[in-house]
Amino acid sequence: MDPLVTNLVEPQDDSSQAPSKLAEDVKPEDDLLILKPVQERTQHDVSDNLGFALTEEAIPAASVGSSGSSVEEDSSEHDTTTPSSSVPPSESGNLDCATHHFTSNTAIADLVPELFTENIMAKVLRTAQAAMSSLPTAFPEIVPQQDNHDGSYSLREADFWTCGFFPGTMYSMLERLIKYPQRMHLSSSVDLKHLRNQLTILCRTWAEPIRGMDERTDTHDIGFIVMPALRTDWELFGNQQSLDSIVKAAHSLATRYVPTAGAIRSWDLLKKKNIEIIDQDENMIVIIDSMCNLDLLYYAAHHAQDSKLAEIATTHAATLLHSHLRPEPMLSASKDAYRGQWYSTCHVANIDPRTGELKQRITAQGYEHDSTWSRGQAWGILGYAETYMWTRDHRFLEAACGLAEYFLYRLKTSPVCVSCARYVPLWDFDAPIENEDEPLRDSSAGTIAANGMLLLSQALAGIGQTQLSLRFRNTALRIVQDTLSFALAPEKARLVSGSYHQIRAEETSPERRYDGMLKFGTANNNANARKRYANHGLVYGDYYLVEFGEECEYESKRIKPGLKSGAIDNLHRRIDELEQRFNAQESRLEQCNHGSPHETGHTRQSSSKSAAYSILALLAKELPKLTDGLSNGGVATPATNEESNKRRRLADKDNINLHTLDSDEVPPLPQAEMLEATVAAYFSHVHPWIPMIHQARFLQRFSIEPQRRKLSVVIQAMILAASKFVPGSRGGHVEQARRWVVCTAMETLSLESLQALTILAFDDIGNGQASKAWAIIGSMTRTVEYMGLAQEQEDSELHPFCQAYACLENTDDWTEEEERRRVFWNVFLLDRFCSVTMGWSTSLTSDDVFRRLPCDGHLWRKQNAVLTPYFGIWDKSKGRIGNPIGFISQPISLIDESSATETAAHGQMRGTPSIDMGQNGAADMSTVGAFAYNIEATESMSRVVSYFLQQKVNVRNQGEISSWLTRFKELDLRLVHWKMLLPQKWKANPNLTRQVPLMDPNLTTAHVTHNASMILLHQLIAYPPPHWGFRNRLPSTCSAEACYTAGTEIATITEKYLTKSSPTSPVGCQYAFCLFVAARVLLAHWRYTRENNLAPEFWSILHSLEEMSRRWIAFSGRLHCEENLFSQYHRRLRRLHERCAEDENFRLNIMDYTKDIDDRRGTSEPSQSFRTWPNVGVTLPLDDLDLSLLSPEFNTDPMLDQDFIDMDRVIAFEDGSMFTSSFDLGANGW
Repeated sequence: MDPLVTNLVEPQDDSSQAPSKLAEDVKPEDDLLILKPVQERTQHDVSDNLGFALTEEAIPAASVGSSGSSVEEDSSEHDTTTPSSSVPPSESGNLDCATHHFTSNTAIADLVPELFTENIMAKVLRTAQAAMSSLPTAFPEIVPQQDNHDGSYSLREADFWTCGFFPGTMYSMLERLIKYPQRMHLSSSVDLKHLRNQLTILCRTWAEPIRGMDERTDTHDIGFIVMPALRTDWELFGNQQSLDSIVKAAHSLATRYVPTAGAIRSWDLLKKKNIEIIDQDENMIVIIDSMCNLDLLYYAAHHAQDSKLAEIATTHAATLLHSHLRPEPMLSASKDAYRGQWYSTCHVANIDPRTGELKQRITAQGYEHDSTWSRGQAWGILGYAETYMWTRDHRFLEAACGLAEYFLYRLKTSPVCVSCARYVPLWDFDAPIENEDEPLRDSSAGTIAANGMLLLSQALAGIGQTQLSLRFRNTALRIVQDTLSFALAPEKARLVSGSYHQIRAEETSPERRYDGMLKFGTANNNANARKRYANHGLVYGDYYLVEFGEECEYESKRIKPGLKSGAIDNLHRRIDELEQRFNAQESRLEQCNHGSPHETGHTRQSSSKSAAYSILALLAKELPKLTDGLSNGGVATPATNEESNKRRRLADKDNINLHTLDSDEVPPLPQAEMLEATVAAYFSHVHPWIPMIHQARFLQRFSIEPQRRKLSVVIQAMILAASKFVPGSRGGHVEQARRWVVCTAMETLSLESLQALTILAFDDIGNGQASKAWAIIGSMTRTVEYMGLAQEQEDSELHPFCQAYACLENTDDWTEEEERRRVFWNVFLLDRFCSVTMGWSTSLTSDDVFRRLPCDGHLWRKQNAVLTPYFGIWDKSKGRIGNPIGFISQPISLIDESSATETAAHGQMRGTPSIDMGQNGAADMSTVGAFAYNIEATESMSRVVSYFLQQKVNVRNQGEISSWLTRFKELDLRLVHWKMLLPQKWKANPNLTRQVPLMDPNLTTAHVTHNASMILLHQLIAYPPPHWGFRNRLPSTCSAEACYTAGTEIATITEKYLTKSSPTSPVGCQYAFCLFVAARVLLAHWRYTRENNLAPEFWSILHSLEEMSRRWIAFSGRLHCEENLFSQYHRRLRRLHERCAEDENFRLNIMDYTKDIDDRRGTSEPSQSFRTWPNVGVTLPLDDLDLSLLSPEFNTDPMLDQDFIDMDRVIAFEDGSMFTSSFDLGANGW
């Protein structure tokens, strides 16, 4: 029999069994952390202890928040009391009395209605409003009970260990308003929506200072500080900043772990009247409260996939089994009592940090060193119950049961003077009672223990120990009931509505105010404490009271034994309906077969399969409804049933359906609320990188059913791309939905089809599946030409004799025309991105494109009609080496420009004002925005590839080499010219010397793209192939410096951008490519220049790629699935670095960047070493090669004359601010 079952059922022969004996029964490998999903457990799988598992079922089904203590656990002013001795138990303390016993079918929430009154909400709201000015600088801690006190919370400094409990209480109330508003019983005058919004703002304001404490390593209480508020903020709203703070706080706590002692240091020193421990080299103070900090480590380990954090937590919990737990004899005669080892716990253990040996057990807040301090016992119950729910390690379950049973025994055997509310614990079970009329209690110890016992009850139910589960469940309820009857403050508050929908709290009885929920808390009554605090309200007592109410709600929502009333009838009715549908389908099939005498057997078989398919599809659709009626049947089992509502799903792996979508079947839409959230996520997360859909127009069409049907292909594409950014969204039928979008979009030539395909291509590339996007992009480049989107619809004096068929009608609506223009430019960018990254030729050329640039996104959003300049595309047919750039780039004819200008100025545009063209008729250059600058920077990169790197040059021909190097200089001057013409406010500001609230994604991308263009242009000159005989005469030093500078600037800009941007916002694919180019050139610079060390910016880029990968994954849970683009680049760069470090002779083939990642297989191919290059010999004698074009005299050529400046430079870069003015928080400033 499993040892746990033995302890739970059979009496133990040795009642003094030590904790070390328990540890011996566990095999060493049981302590190993298995970071993979565990199989769903049944009631008989109690021996399957696999340790920590990062899965949904490994998350505690009802893990409550935590609390703790510190060496300075003083609280507020007080009364002091002293004690007397214990007496035999009173019959009134029997747990099984009829007035308090209830069955597992009873909803706990219904038995403690006081937890859900308006009074609780009003007190929280009043304290939040009264104690806050802007950002809180002090936090509620205690409410003194003296008559001369005004009843408000006394505040404590922001870094005290209790600071997290009041924000946590606020978030618990907000969670209740969102999930269970019907429980609140608010007065009719209170508007629920306004109250929820008001409390949300207050919660986030109070949580902000908490978030700033995540790097503290000076306290073990960091879990108590961050978890109550930030955990709920993450689980309710998906606030990534809160989760990041939790993970960072866990790593901060892990720094206090001492491996040789196997524990986390609690206090650095201890100074009291009779105790002084200050030498950290010889002493390590660990307190029992620290058990409740482990929830932080496990939670962070789960979300960050960091097993080390979980290992630290488990080792710490195992150490405290020996250092703190004291075996107690089993004295209860109750037949349903826990039959394993009982334990009391000391408060403080002093451990030798060098050996881990226990040096002494003492107390800092209890009565004596060997007494049982009630709150310390409560911390132990809650901490070990939480630890078991994370690890499924039976040692911790046994410890929690032993601590809980002993706590219950001490409650039942309290002195006779404690007959009133016996289940409100004494402050210390062994302290003498000084005043028998008012024995000193600690209401906070009761609420903490009740939370632990409720969690323990759920754990026991999960392994089939129903009787013992019910015992601890009854005890938890009895403790809270007695606490409410004895300690609930009679001073009540209520909510009232004020002006401007503001809601405030006021006393129900004037001049009777008490902001705390509970009285009779004792923070520290130790005789040697510098201050003794007793009989007051405690913020953590209130927090755990509210948390118990939350757990009651979760308990009532979980699966209960038995069937709901009417469930059987409902089941029969649905089965009958299915049978009728099946019979009707069968009849139609028979009529079809008999009515067609010439039908072949194959056809009949196909029809039969189709009918069977329909039946299976119907069954798959109805089965969830059938099982829904049984959703409250069975036993609540944390290990086997669905996780608590408090736990976020990281990935849904249950999307197994009998019905697979056909390509012609519209994928089902999510529920309305989830669909709206997904559309909102698209415009906030995806739209900034592909700005082509007018949000207001889209939402207007979205609300009209006929228009929504026309938008269905776009909506499905939005769901595919943006659902990962919505917490709780499901990703079923992803491939089927994608196929439907592709097939549907390819069938018609429409703007919506192009938008859907653009979204799909962007998502495919980011997902690391660029090969899926290639065909889509190739198709779109021709489709935009067929639909006339590559040309402006303005009239011109030049017309072809054969007019092309118009797929789209011309429009006089400027907003719609701008949307068409932006669709084209997004396809153009994808074409250029594909060309640059893969080394392919561009599809959209100067013969195809005659387009104005997109306007500033703010103007488009406001539907302010403006005119923007044309963007010139170089003539590729004239781009061969030898032709000067001025020959390639032809400016737009004055006839065309003036004609187009006149048309735009005087044409009738519905609903748009006329355009002020100025005195000379020139377009207003300030009308272009961030998107336009990104287009030009991307085209510059494409020109470097197309007109320099892709040119075929005979290196044995002096003339061709000279022409090729001339092209290099021309392009270099153009890139320098691009940066020179930027006004100061538009230039890159990587060190943020100017104050910048936000950095514009498109303009930031434009700058990193420009730097990447410099690298692509210069790297072949900087690091030439070894077989080039003339390489020593190239300006390699200058080019290498240019590459290095560009690479480091990309790293710096990126680091600042990620810091300034929202931690939940993804980054575009082109940005990732620029980072890859920059990191490769930093590696090349390191390997080619032996005396140099690898630039630290290389590691900064790798870190940025990791962060971008995390942001791209978001809530999709694709941690172990196929790599996305960012993780592919990151992995490849690490491999290249390892290769360089292992082989000092290894040199990167600088031009093999297109082969570094094989998009078809998602794997990396090794970059060639130059040693493998073919040795073609010295192509020309060095003396015969004319490199005068690279001398300083070459710069005297008229490369910066007016013709050069006006070649195709249409944008004057005189508008906006690079990082500020053109960026809008509404994600529409593109």
